Amino acid sequence: IQPLGSLSIVESIFNSNYNGLQVTVTQRLAHHVSASGYYTWSKSISDVPLQNGTPFGNIQDINNLKAERSRNGNDLTHQAVMSVIWQPELSIQNAILRSIVNGWEVAPIARLHSGAPFGVSNGVDANLDGSSSDRAQLTGLSVKGPKTVSEWFNIAAFSQNPAVSGKLVDGNSPPDFINAPGFAGVDLTLARTFPIHEKVNFQFRAEAGNAFNIAS
Repeated sequence: IQPLGSLSIVESIFNSNYNGLQVTVTQRLAHHVSASGYYTWSKSISDVPLQNGTPFGNIQDINNLKAERSRNGNDLTHQAVMSVIWQPELSIQNAILRSIVNGWEVAPIARLHSGAPFGVSNGVDANLDGSSSDRAQLTGLSVKGPKTVSEWFNIAAFSQNPAVSGKLVDGNSPPDFINAPGFAGVDLTLARTFPIHEKVNFQFRAEAGNAFNIAS
């Protein structure tokens, strides 16, 4: 009997779930306008950070996954996208002005979503496991802050656990529980097709991302 070599055992110990409601609205072309949009209200929870559905690092204590369970870093509670296509055909008596204004296609796309959650790291390896994924300690003060560029949340709500030889300390703050700023933007397309020959057309097209320069 040949002796067995090394054996590897793969065990699934992580758990994640997603629940969501999606509403879709479509308005087919009428009066030279068509529109479509969707809205999603959802929540994604996991005991391990996910990236493209795959677990990856940032686990403070692999032996205490209960403390890791929180919202995923890519959990966006509210998401909405709205697109409109407008092909103006205005009744203008002046033929030259009518030919200039009509025939265009104006297509804005508006995107909005709430901010992704994040946690606060400890900065040092307080649990002495050789990883830098330790989380900060809660002080008991409210996490809510002024929500400014310099201080989005109350930094006094957290303290750092020092790294002390022989003393293993895990931070008690959740992994992802503070919402980052949300996002809002409008992309805009302006296009017009000019017939050149029976089977030849020339299209002018201009596109702008975040056309109205909305800060997010």
